[in-house]
Amino acid sequence: YDIPRGCMVYVTPGAMNHDPELWVEPTMFRPERFDELPDLLPGRPVGVPGGSKYGFLPFGAGPRTCVGQRLAMMEAVQILGAVTKRYQFALRDEHVEEFADITLGPKRGMYLRPRLREAKKGH
Repeated sequence: YDIPRGCMVYVTPGAMNHDPELWVEPTMFRPERFDELPDLLPGRPVGVPGGSKYGFLPFGAGPRTCVGQRLAMMEAVQILGAVTKRYQFALRDEHVEEFADITLGPKRGMYLRPRLREAKKGH
């Protein structure tokens, strides 16, 4: 696209994350989409697995990418692994209304029902 000099360009991650041209079933929560991601490198976007390199930008891309990207991803994996090892979670409400600010999040919180996992025999 040709963009005239002096124009402001806004990137709308929420719209990109729900675009059916980029995602199969964009409104469905499917974390398994990201099972086969390559290693995260500074400045490289996460992208759409098997699709657009710039279709999913949770940390931005290029020279102004989030400096905490690698730490955030490593922390998230460690915390989620520790918690989900002991608990299963279900949404209390089927629909969670979104709120777009600097980041996208649940408008009125996201309430979960935790359930202790049964211990496996021999552990």
